[in-house]
Amino acid sequence: MGDLFGWHEPALPPARTARLAETVTGWTNDGDRVVLASDQAPRLADIMAEQGLPTGMVDRLTEAPRPGTRTLIGRSLNGGFTGGPDGLTFVTDRELFGSVRVRRPKALRRVVPRDVLERLTQGDLVVHVDHGIARYERMLRRGTAGDERDYLELSFSGTDKIFLPVEQITASAATPAGRTRP
Repeated sequence: MGDLFGWHEPALPPARTARLAETVTGWTNDGDRVVLASDQAPRLADIMAEQGLPTGMVDRLTEAPRPGTRTLIGRSLNGGFTGGPDGLTFVTDRELFGSVRVRRPKALRRVVPRDVLERLTQGDLVVHVDHGIARYERMLRRGTAGDERDYLELSFSGTDKIFLPVEQITASAATPAGRTRP
């Protein structure tokens, strides 16, 4: 048995963006509520304007679009859909460009207890969960202006080194090898 509401993936022509305005016009002429959701919305607005279909961009939808209208929103989902009793066509970067950029939230900066860092002295052996035993060399600040972070410089056998952001340290990971915690 098929989907009672007729939901399916939106069909775009092979040259997705080359004939986008034509495709969107066809959907809106059929009465569909068309929502184009893209992380590349400004570029998509330019493409639509170049094809004679200027489309304004919004940051959010506060109500359902009216039948026969198009809306461009500056964000995307993993995939689009079309159908349903209200004739909604929702197109994302996956259908438009063949891929979706995965947004990863910025890592939360964990507060490392000061005493954990103060217990480390140059030359202490530490255990890294992925790389094994290393020698603690020093703590340093790296990065660009305004985005500097503190790192532990860890040396492994040979000339291998890593710079571990302090926010990735756990109390057990920062305990020097061979020492016991109080």
